[in-house]
Amino acid sequence: MNGKAHALASLSAAIPSGLIGAAMGGPVVGLGMAAGCLIGVLLTCDIDQIDDGTIHTAEKWFIRYVPVLGYLWLALWDPYARCVRHRNLLSHFPLLATGGRVGYVYLWLRVFKLSWPLPPELTIGMIAGLTISDILHWVMDGGPVRFKWGRKKIDVRCLQFLLPSVSGSRA
Repeated sequence: MNGKAHALASLSAAIPSGLIGAAMGGPVVGLGMAAGCLIGVLLTCDIDQIDDGTIHTAEKWFIRYVPVLGYLWLALWDPYARCVRHRNLLSHFPLLATGGRVGYVYLWLRVFKLSWPLPPELTIGMIAGLTISDILHWVMDGGPVRFKWGRKKIDVRCLQFLLPSVSGSRA
């Protein structure tokens, strides 16, 4: 499936997910679930494709209409894209991939010494909505039938940018 189809699925899931979340956990959880589905348009499983020069539909829109933030977004997600191969367990499998991207956001909040500003109920709802978006994405990509089960793992060489370069020889 293409990025537009994935985005449409996430957008289409926002209202039903929000209503189900509100019925099960209250209006704040429902709002969070709807927001999580909407966030899934930008924070998609395909965010790992930046490394190969591919950007998805929402990122193209972001760059076109808010260029500074769009390019900052790409820069923040570039290390993730270099470390996580496309369509593997860590990038596409629901819950695991969702948790990885949420953890990556949390990592950047810690790097910039920021705290998560939202109440727990809203956060839980957002993560649930993002998970719904990821499940839809995974199913549309073929689910377990076309899934690359463990063929590609994390490439630790991607972390080289974090390590100081060593030049010269040791004495």
